[in-house]
Amino acid sequence: MIQGALFSAVQLSKTTQRGGGERDMYRALGYVYSRALLPLVANVDWNAAQTIDKFLGLEEPKSSKRETKSKVFAAFAQVYS
Repeated sequence: MIQGALFSAVQLSKTTQRGGGERDMYRALGYVYSRALLPLVANVDWNAAQTIDKFLGLEEPKSSKRETKSKVFAAFAQVYS
């Protein structure tokens, strides 16, 4: 599941189209994977869970999409290092 969430974060960082098509598919995949992992992450690090929720939630963050990959990877690393 972690690998699926990270893969979605990478794809969201790479795709340029906002809305529709591939971007929506990767947003949905990231959302599903993150929902399964968030309770586990939150038990260890609430801030990391909030970061993952922000970048893989249903609403796309207003910050740069290029941050998605690095922020999600860093949040998981805080918990599982």
